[in-house]
Amino acid sequence: MKSHTAETAGHAGLAGPRHRFTARLPDSVVGWSLPAAHGTGDDLRGRGVLDAAAALGGAEGVLQALEDWLGCGLVPELVPASAPWSFPAHATGAPTSTDLVAHLPLSVLRSAGAPPPALLAGWTWQTLRCDLVFDTLPLTLADVQGLEPGALLLLPAAFASHWHGLLRPESGQGGVHGARLYEQRGRLCAAAHGTAESHPPNDHATVRLAQPVDVPLPHLLGWGAVKAPALDTPPLLEAGAVRVHGSALVQGRALATGQLVPVGSGFAVRIGEMLRTGETAVPP
Repeated sequence: MKSHTAETAGHAGLAGPRHRFTARLPDSVVGWSLPAAHGTGDDLRGRGVLDAAAALGGAEGVLQALEDWLGCGLVPELVPASAPWSFPAHATGAPTSTDLVAHLPLSVLRSAGAPPPALLAGWTWQTLRCDLVFDTLPLTLADVQGLEPGALLLLPAAFASHWHGLLRPESGQGGVHGARLYEQRGRLCAAAHGTAESHPPNDHATVRLAQPVDVPLPHLLGWGAVKAPALDTPPLLEAGAVRVHGSALVQGRALATGQLVPVGSGFAVRIGEMLRTGETAVPP
């Protein structure tokens, strides 16, 4: 079960017992929580229910704004505090006007588009931890395992006029989003592109940054009017900063470490160390 401390991390002043609610959508669910003054959802026959109803009434304006933005009604169901509370394919946000914390499906947010300016300005969003994918390659497990330290893997995407990569939420859910790679003052940078992308083919290997990156939700979904700034990443050209992962057919296991190196007008990965099958790569 997710604690209220974990749920409200990054949202100052929201600690303490909370009422939890869900509302069912055709293909997902919305969750939100509100402060509990007198008992929680475990007290389904006593003051907890009355307190939960009062809390809902105080958040009516925020919930109505959410309904208008998402284009669907939200019929609340009170959730016992002891029940599971996990939203791996959701974004977590909190309006500054109330103590509500909402968990909204990324798939719904992508189709709903940017929120109205007043709603966007009045919410704070937790960042999403994402894998940064530099390119995908049609390599089998045998192809990758046949590489040796020092071998170069060319990245076709890096030779295009605009290098586009991918950002995938670390949970493995929530879709695939665009990234752009570019050089600035002699440094390779990455930024969210704000576009929805297709999942790479299941039989393609991926070249990724070894460590996941934190991406602000508005940048990931392209809600801003200007280009998103560079993500806070470790130096992308450091030795060992890259991992070559097998395809989804082999559970995406890390198979090799590497380093991005310039080659002509693009980039390649110089293989550093081959990892044993099933070995877990440890970021440097």
